[in-house]
Amino acid sequence: MGWLKDKTGTLFSKTVLGMLSVSLTVLIAAIIVLFSWFRAQMAEGYRELTYEAMANTDTVFSGRLTDAKNRITEWYTSPDGICLRLKENTPFTEHMSFINKILSTLNGNSFMQSVCFVNTGKSISLTVGSNVSHPEDLEESLLGQLENVGNGNRIFFWNAKDSFSDDTIPIMSVSMAENAMGDLRFSGMSVINIDLRQFNKSLFSGRKQGQFRLIVLDREGVVVCNSDLTNLGEDWSQKEWVQRILGGETQFDVKEEGKRWEIQAALSGEDGFYMVAQSEYVARIVNVNYILYMVLAVILVAAATIVVMTMLVSRRIFQPFRTMVGNLKQSPMMDELEEERDEVAFLEHFYEGISTNLRTLNDRKENDFIVKNLLLGNQRKEIKLLM
Repeated sequence: MGWLKDKTGTLFSKTVLGMLSVSLTVLIAAIIVLFSWFRAQMAEGYRELTYEAMANTDTVFSGRLTDAKNRITEWYTSPDGICLRLKENTPFTEHMSFINKILSTLNGNSFMQSVCFVNTGKSISLTVGSNVSHPEDLEESLLGQLENVGNGNRIFFWNAKDSFSDDTIPIMSVSMAENAMGDLRFSGMSVINIDLRQFNKSLFSGRKQGQFRLIVLDREGVVVCNSDLTNLGEDWSQKEWVQRILGGETQFDVKEEGKRWEIQAALSGEDGFYMVAQSEYVARIVNVNYILYMVLAVILVAAATIVVMTMLVSRRIFQPFRTMVGNLKQSPMMDELEEERDEVAFLEHFYEGISTNLRTLNDRKENDFIVKNLLLGNQRKEIKLLM
């Protein structure tokens, strides 16, 4: 510690440390301001990209759902559809062109699982299926779900068991009817069943996204689409952040699965649905911190360069001054002065000592002059003035 005090107590060391402190303070203040600005700009840009992704996904989702609605409305109101709805035990051979048209539509996309027509007797009069998936006891399960549908024109969700495995198939059904099945005026119904697994794969290209998720919820909190391709058809209405979205909030942070997520939500172009984006907040901050570390490394390199250059310049500037002070320290007067590490403090004490000695000599000279002339009786006028 004594060596450190000796090295840092000189004017040269204080100058270097002072310039370094000022430089580092300015650099650190500048980098904090720039980093805060950069992070704010990055977050704003990230949110804009997220909203664009949500809008693009919503366009595709709404377009496909609207197309399904238009198809089922068209088939519901067609002559073949009316005949299948109003007549029981209708022979299929009378409607082969209609059935082939439906099959062509089903085979032309990857997610429409089947189309069903329910007659006025509340039984399935026609089922046209595709090779998307094969639910077990489709007709019986669908009729059970339709009994619970209050309105004739609805989108509802249910699960069916796969006929060839133990998997569960999440299904979104789009129904078209003038009246509900429980109404006395019930005149049949047409239904398109959509396999949500295939629907999600077509919407998100079948790729899972860990740090960023796009989710489509219906007005009751059911997961319609999920870019992670999981939890399809599940009721998430009990989740706190889902309740906040259904309550009208559009942007907030939430902790889930041990991570911090930023939630952005917006109403879908399709009535009754919400587009939700989940982005992992912590991961993005860590990524930004890497940039901060790089900038701090540049600051340290710049500070080291400043130190070296300041030392070289200061050594050159203060060399004559240090030489002069060094020579003075070798003078006999140093025996009477306390040693000072700071050259400026040393000079102050040195010249204070010189001034004191000069005053002492001057006083002695005056005293000797007075005593001498008093004894000799000379220069009375001058002595009188001094006394």
